[in-house]
Amino acid sequence: MRIVIKNLKKEDYKSAVKIFTEGFLEEPLHIMAFPDMKTRIRCTRLVYELILFHLIPGIKRKAAGAYVDGRLVGVRDYTPPRKKIAWTPELDKAVSEMRRKAKDESINLIGEYAQTCGSVRPEEPHYYLNDMAVLRTHRGHGIGRKLLEYVEKQCLKNPSTVCTALDATNPKNVSLYKSWGYKTFKKIKFHTITCYKMKKILKDNNV
Repeated sequence: MRIVIKNLKKEDYKSAVKIFTEGFLEEPLHIMAFPDMKTRIRCTRLVYELILFHLIPGIKRKAAGAYVDGRLVGVRDYTPPRKKIAWTPELDKAVSEMRRKAKDESINLIGEYAQTCGSVRPEEPHYYLNDMAVLRTHRGHGIGRKLLEYVEKQCLKNPSTVCTALDATNPKNVSLYKSWGYKTFKKIKFHTITCYKMKKILKDNNV
């Protein structure tokens, strides 16, 4: 299996939404917010439509895709270092539209989680790994690892950054990231789940 990791193509955003939706149906945050599976599918899809079609272009987040035989099978979105987020009225409108379509106030928990846990970041200059998902049919082939390494390489190329950071709420993912060199620097309790703030130092901070 030949896996190619590259910047996600805009024409693949719809496929990326499906991959993220499938992947995050199993995440503790989404299970807590949407116990009913039909609601979880609908609302998780809306969250990732917001991220891909609005937040990525609107606040300069980026996304990488894993392609096998030209087909998108995995996605990772991440945030390069930036001085300030320029939130706009257009983004407010997109969030309001997502909430309207959700027809479920529990979707606000996703935003609350992002504000509560996302505000805690490493002191070191870093790349932030937001979300990752791989199709069930393609798991177990190292695709997630390759997506992670793709962002780590971006960090190494940037002279001002020294580490990558991420959140994990699924204990299985915490163990997996630990095996890839990530260490927990803080734990945050959010309702019934625990957010593990993790980072991996890639460069000597004094260089």
